[in-house]
Amino acid sequence: MSFWNDSYQRNADSISSYIFNSLGREDGLPNDLDVLTDSELPDAVIVLAWNYFEKVYINRRDLLNKYTQFNQKHLEERAKPNLEELKSHKLVFLSNLLRVVYEYYFWTQNSFRMPSFISTRILERLDKITPASEYGAQFIWIERSLPSALTMDMLTSEKFETMRKMANDVNNYEEKFNEHINKGIAQSEGKILVYEKQINLLIASASESQKSLKEYDEKLAEYKNDYNFVLLSKAFSNLLSTKKEELKNTSFITKAFVTALLLIPVLVLINHIQNWYEVTMNINALAYYIPIFSLELLIFYFMRLYYLEERTIKTQMLQIEQRLSLCEFIHDYVEKKNKDGSDKDSWLLFEKLIFSPIQLSSENIPSLLDGATTVAELAGKILPKDGK
Repeated sequence: MSFWNDSYQRNADSISSYIFNSLGREDGLPNDLDVLTDSELPDAVIVLAWNYFEKVYINRRDLLNKYTQFNQKHLEERAKPNLEELKSHKLVFLSNLLRVVYEYYFWTQNSFRMPSFISTRILERLDKITPASEYGAQFIWIERSLPSALTMDMLTSEKFETMRKMANDVNNYEEKFNEHINKGIAQSEGKILVYEKQINLLIASASESQKSLKEYDEKLAEYKNDYNFVLLSKAFSNLLSTKKEELKNTSFITKAFVTALLLIPVLVLINHIQNWYEVTMNINALAYYIPIFSLELLIFYFMRLYYLEERTIKTQMLQIEQRLSLCEFIHDYVEKKNKDGSDKDSWLLFEKLIFSPIQLSSENIPSLLDGATTVAELAGKILPKDGK
């Protein structure tokens, strides 16, 4: 556990409060301490020294622990400023505080000049005004003996002894350093070889993964092409089912009109034989036969419309079935076309046929089937070549 730690914070706060309330603040002191009287000087030095110590304790506590080892060892707990000592023995409190501050400054030298409150002139004045009863105050010892005591303590420390041994036995330590360096290099080379093997394994694994991904990509592309033709075939199949339903309904209505067209003359003939409704063959007969004749013409007209609609639907179904048939072989046809390098115009004819709109009549069908004929002829030329 470090000497200066968080547990001292409460004591430090109480000392700060007492000093600021009883002795004043730093900004109220003159820059030149020599203008102060002997009674004012101790209080002023306490304010300045405590402000310096408190800043180091708060902001550079690790350095404070590191560079006050001498006073920690010799003063022990007295090195920690105490409020009760400040109230009862102000000069002893100040002496111990200046010892700690002086030691810290001695090793760090973190300012361009020594703080004025630990200068030779101020320490000698403090020593002169210290009464004999305050035998614990050591201001003149701080000024004359503390630097040499700090130096001797450092020279007799274990760290300095180790450094001196290293200086006296440079060759031996050089061999040890070289031994450790060579050992570290050998370990590094071994680790490098291991890492190199691992990297090569990773590279090989990455290459295999790349090949696998390439194969998967080719398969996915193949599945995509197949699936595209499946979707196209499915669309034509759905359209064909719709047209079949339309053909069924249209055929039923056409047959109904044909039945009605034939039934009316049969009923007229039976009426003439059975005489259900007597018709006199004179001018009044027109009122009987003209509506029947008009009804026959009307039924014949609608029958003809639905008959033409039926023919149109059959024509459309023929085209759809033709496209379905072409979709079944087009994938193989494309592969053979790319391998053989045949005329690309045939592919354009195939696209024109597949993606051309469904004709509503049978008049334009032959011109469209010419494209299918060309495709079929070209496929027939390619297939024998592959067979060879």
